[in-house]
Amino acid sequence: MEAIILVVIVSIFLSAVLPFTVENLTANARSKKRLQVYEAAHGKVEDLRRQSFVDLANESFTPAVSGATGQVTISDVDLDGDGNNESDIVMAKVDINYPEKGTTKTLTVRTLITENGLIKNN
Repeated sequence: MEAIILVVIVSIFLSAVLPFTVENLTANARSKKRLQVYEAAHGKVEDLRRQSFVDLANESFTPAVSGATGQVTISDVDLDGDGNNESDIVMAKVDINYPEKGTTKTLTVRTLITENGLIKNN
């Protein structure tokens, strides 16, 4: 009789705890994948910064994340608002699409890249 009561108590405990454990494991896996996507996007930005300014171009790439695809878009910018695009600055946008919970999510990272390196603020 005591063994049956113990089995019932343990069963009730496990049935209450198990859903939370499964959800935590799933959330952990999603967080890990998001971190990998974030690191891949920022790694691509660093790759772009190391390229010659004149070689910057739109491109597709495959990040090292299962099921993910990436796209780089380079566009001109008008920072001073005079109606003319800057000749020595471009906007680089890195998009990574990745699967999550049966849908496709997108992470976007944008940065400005200058022909002469980083802009120094005074």
